Amino acid sequence: MSSRVVSYARSSLYEVWDKTLTDIASSNKNIYAVHASGGFMIPNFINSYPERSVEVGIAEQNLISITAGIAHMGKTVFAHTLATFLIYRAFEQIRDDIVYNQFHAKLVSSYAGIIAGPWAYTHFAIEDVALMRTLPNMTIVSPADTIEVKKLVPIATEFQDPIYIRLEAEENAYDNENYEFKLGKAITMRDGNDVTLVAYGAMVGRALKAADILSKKGIDAQVLNMHTIKPLDTEAIIHAKKNTNLIITLEEHQTTGGLGGAVSEFTSQNCPTNILMLGLNDIIPILGKYPDLLRHYKLDPEGIAEQTLTAYKTLQ
Repeated sequence: MSSRVVSYARSSLYEVWDKTLTDIASSNKNIYAVHASGGFMIPNFINSYPERSVEVGIAEQNLISITAGIAHMGKTVFAHTLATFLIYRAFEQIRDDIVYNQFHAKLVSSYAGIIAGPWAYTHFAIEDVALMRTLPNMTIVSPADTIEVKKLVPIATEFQDPIYIRLEAEENAYDNENYEFKLGKAITMRDGNDVTLVAYGAMVGRALKAADILSKKGIDAQVLNMHTIKPLDTEAIIHAKKNTNLIITLEEHQTTGGLGGAVSEFTSQNCPTNILMLGLNDIIPILGKYPDLLRHYKLDPEGIAEQTLTAYKTLQ
């Protein structure tokens, strides 16, 4: 009987994360890495520092409890595995072992969003941001591309609170590294006066491409990289509200409870404005190849531009 290997998308963000963390760990002996069958995320670190690497097997709850224990000893510890298992299977341990004790633990996920494609819903992490937003003092970050990953690793190493780092698909957003990356501060990727596209992770690069499409149709779109979903950069949202008549949030996540929810919660109480939340709207996604899924749910640049254009026209 022949076997068939199901292919799935892979992100170069993992390789850059691994290399950068391994480099920093060479001069910081307190850095430890724990993983639950997530060694593919950090092979260089494991090979370079086996005495500071812990494999727990397919046991995500143990992953978090062991991470908490190492953090309790004063070490800088990063927990790695697929997002769907890291957050859903171990949510109680994240809440009780890490958040309750306010340990300086760093949770690093792979395959966030729908990048797992043919693995389907069991492997789609599309509610993780919503869950993590409910936890007190939990910072949530999703870098836009490999350049941003390189900037994030040293910051995360020194960060003194629990942090969830959501690694999504590979999607270029930056041409160079000449910009400041600061947790909690959105980055204006493109100025515009008609609409504001607010995104994080891989959606930032897609938002920029969508803005190019919109410009050809006479719509001037501002693009904000809201890499830190919590705490939200509320000043950037207020500025977007003042300068454009429509804010559109983009995420590879359920629209409920994610970035769209965060922006809507803030604006409804402080600066009411027109908001369109683009993402997965209260659905169980179908399986399929990653690019096909993006097109199907209109989360590719063309789909984003189409939905933005329709929403913008209704306000005229």
